[in-house]
Amino acid sequence: MTSRIRWIAVPVLVACFSLESAGQAFVSSNGGPPTMLTTQPAPPVVTAPPCAPIPPPCPLAFVPPFPPGVFPPSLGGEAVDEATGMTYVTDGLIGIGASPYPTACAIAGPFFPFGAWPPGPCGPIGPPGPPIVAMSDAAGVGTLWVLDAAGLVSLIPFPPGPPIAQAFAPLPVLPTPMSGPTGIAFDPAGGMLWFTGAFVPLVVGTPVPVGFACAPPLPAGFVFPIPPCLPPPWVGITVQTAAPPLPPPANLFVSNGIILGDLFTGVCPCPVLPPAVIPTTDIDFADLPYTYGAGCGCGPPAIGFAGGYPVLGNGAFAVTAAGIGPGVAVGALFLSIAPALPPIPIGPCPLNLSPLFLLLLPPLTPVLPVGPPPCPGTVTYPLPIPAGPPGLVGVPLFLQWVLFPNPAGPLPFELSDGLELTIGFP
Repeated sequence: MTSRIRWIAVPVLVACFSLESAGQAFVSSNGGPPTMLTTQPAPPVVTAPPCAPIPPPCPLAFVPPFPPGVFPPSLGGEAVDEATGMTYVTDGLIGIGASPYPTACAIAGPFFPFGAWPPGPCGPIGPPGPPIVAMSDAAGVGTLWVLDAAGLVSLIPFPPGPPIAQAFAPLPVLPTPMSGPTGIAFDPAGGMLWFTGAFVPLVVGTPVPVGFACAPPLPAGFVFPIPPCLPPPWVGITVQTAAPPLPPPANLFVSNGIILGDLFTGVCPCPVLPPAVIPTTDIDFADLPYTYGAGCGCGPPAIGFAGGYPVLGNGAFAVTAAGIGPGVAVGALFLSIAPALPPIPIGPCPLNLSPLFLLLLPPLTPVLPVGPPPCPGTVTYPLPIPAGPPGLVGVPLFLQWVLFPNPAGPLPFELSDGLELTIGFP
């Protein structure tokens, strides 16, 4: 994908597949107790079953349980930084924490109390001001949009620093005797912010604020009804960032804490997992690659990724493998635009790619014996994602390693399982 990487086609049989978005996860935060994050396949995903949690729910001991809100359940939220793969979580009252979930559930990053952020010209970031009711990633790495119960929208850095921008949410979702703001999402394709209110059956979009516009409220550039299949209260909104950019309301999804609603199709494709005492308070999409199929060899070799998610401009993205047998010296990474469903047998080993695939160049990558025995081999292939064109967004890719020689196996090579990814917006 850069000048150092070349692809060549392997002359094999041709197969045609029609795919929608793949290799993307749907992440939801749950107030608990305990505070919990759940990942499930984003609808539609080719190789993962819809609606099932993958991996199991992840309790976050470093984030306090979410307390009930004025418009239950409204306090707290999460945001996924697509460029780095970091997930930010808040209980809405105490502070914000970071973790590399869902790739490392047990590892928690720093947790900062709201007092670590200096107040902005329009108000403080969380208590002692109004509690935070929702959060979203932003265009820059390490920046977050937070929305409080008074409708104040703030762009803040993480780790803490002074607010970068502040304004008040559009009029339809500002607090009233019957409702208040509950959700915020940033659309990187259109540069828009989207909002929901607990009992306002509308999704409202507005251009992002620049600087500090403390009054009047942000203008409502777009207003769309919430699908009838989704009863109130509405508590979360998100944008599907690994789908081809289309005019709104395409790629917009809303949740009531129990069900997910698609604003474009008007259908509710999945429940939001897991059910809990305090239902889900925030939702997000993560451009998280999925593994699928099986491998063949010592471990067998397990494909993976490093350097964040496969989003536009992420030059650090890489494809990895671990669990490779001793004596295996080099690996070759193959890519296809479709999986082999079912896998194609090559002797006792499965080919997880469609018969039309490419060999990524340079063709051979050294295997390093730095993993645990008895299968210590690991390998990494840098696969930087270019910054454009935007037409790359939504393109599904499928990868599999071939590793050789294999002195201990029935075949002269080992095969990894498959990796499914979709290029997304950062």
